[in-house]
Amino acid sequence: MPHVDFLYAKLQKKNIDSVHIHGCIQQFQQDIQKIRDSDHSMVDQSSGSQPTKRRRALSPEDHVRIAAEVCDTILGHTRERFSFTNHLVSATLLQGDRFEEYKMAFPEDALRNTLKAYPMLNGSKLKTELSLIYSKEEFKACRDLVAAQ
Repeated sequence: MPHVDFLYAKLQKKNIDSVHIHGCIQQFQQDIQKIRDSDHSMVDQSSGSQPTKRRRALSPEDHVRIAAEVCDTILGHTRERFSFTNHLVSATLLQGDRFEEYKMAFPEDALRNTLKAYPMLNGSKLKTELSLIYSKEEFKACRDLVAAQ
């Protein structure tokens, strides 16, 4: 199923945001739903590749039911695993290669999503500290803030 590989590749980008993540996941879910809705083509494909020895032959209705269950399971796991993605965006605040961009225009959306994900943080203090980091020359050489330690 290439849809999983496409979703994985899209989510590996460095410049992700919650809108991008939501769009990728929504597209993936729509693609899986299309596969589920076109279950007759799956039955035709699978019935042509049946082995000669079988203990029990599955009827076309069984194939349709099983295919629908597989798609439902994939959709359920996708909703469950990606219901909370705001914490992923907070990592973009610490990408050293974006500090110059952030110095010019502070990433308010990323900060807002970070504060949603981590409500225990003091928003104004975090913004001040990040602004200082973005403006300091010694941090610009860092590829990621973790490398500064």
